[in-house]
Amino acid sequence: MELSEHILKELNKIKFNYIHPENKRSIKYQIYKKIRKNFFKNDLFNLNQDSFEELDKDYLKKVKIIKDYNHMSTPAIGVMFNKICRLLKKDQIFVNIGAYKGFSTISGMINTKCEVHSVDNFSEYDKPEKIMMQNFNLFKKKNHYFHNQDYELFFKTWKKKIDFYIYDAWHSYEQQYKNLEIANEFFSKNCLIYIDDYNDHEVQNGTKDFINKHPNKFTILKEIKTGFNMHPTYWNGFILFKKN
Repeated sequence: MELSEHILKELNKIKFNYIHPENKRSIKYQIYKKIRKNFFKNDLFNLNQDSFEELDKDYLKKVKIIKDYNHMSTPAIGVMFNKICRLLKKDQIFVNIGAYKGFSTISGMINTKCEVHSVDNFSEYDKPEKIMMQNFNLFKKKNHYFHNQDYELFFKTWKKKIDFYIYDAWHSYEQQYKNLEIANEFFSKNCLIYIDDYNDHEVQNGTKDFINKHPNKFTILKEIKTGFNMHPTYWNGFILFKKN
């Protein structure tokens, strides 16, 4: 089975108990939010784990120890990244542009064999470098690397092929499009590319323009826009596509 087919099979196992990606801020969501605040503190109780493997459940236990676990993502997204990276071999590479406090990067480090490279210069938000490094060092192995630099500088010296790529940095149209053009040179055959915050029109347009500029070179595997931003399922939406 091709990696992308295996991935889709695994992603279809990610289901939700109460709030689903298309759900808006309804009365049902308001009730959900109160229950979450008073009893659970995060969105893990919304994640249906009936079809999860033991490694999925083990990932969810381990990732909860990182500082600020609940911020800027969801358990479902973490499980998705972890599933993808567990399918990568020891000589394959995961690159995460835009680490923030480390949730996405660490999701690719737990119970995986692949080489991991995380890139961020902490030029946005609240400059969480200290928290990121504390979290990163909790799970760091000898094939895990952090690069404190702008992604353009990172790619100027980069020479390896990339098998799984996350871009979650500056989301203007120009940067969204530009980062994909720069990284494209390094995408391996069947490389999986994940773009976060897909609810944003600039993110959508920059990504789609890149894909359309390279006809027949990429295949969209999954495209989800959530009912609102900071959604308990897939946060601000995403698109996952592969290089043919």
